Amino acid sequence: MQALGVLTRLPYWEIWVPIVIGMVAGCLSIMAFRTLLGGGARIKSVPRPAPKVRDYDPYVPNPSELRRSLRRDGNPVEIYVAPDQSNEPTWRAWVVDRSTGGVCLSTTDEFPAGTILRIMPSKAPAMTPWTDICLGTGFKWNR
Repeated sequence: MQALGVLTRLPYWEIWVPIVIGMVAGCLSIMAFRTLLGGGARIKSVPRPAPKVRDYDPYVPNPSELRRSLRRDGNPVEIYVAPDQSNEPTWRAWVVDRSTGGVCLSTTDEFPAGTILRIMPSKAPAMTPWTDICLGTGFKWNR
């Protein structure tokens, strides 16, 4: 009886007491159904086969690849281009893809095959050395 007296002294007891009674009744009915029905049908988990791990090495050629070295594309990198033996950047270009055998450049200028140029990333530290490249016959440019 004292518990009922304490409950009636709480503010807004007319609202939350029926809510609590409904929640208790709902939980009891869920537990009764689970007990009577045996917990319901259980789904057996089937273990998935482990995914095949491929040892991927970009430097090992793919049998379907006809090039001597695999081309790796990625985010284009802005570079400075200078004529042979010059350390002053004259042009700007982008490295589109690269491999152990060379780089593919995208530039607005046209260069003949066999031209020797020097390249360096535009965001490289000041102490970064220039890299000499010789343009091959497969050199492409954008206009």
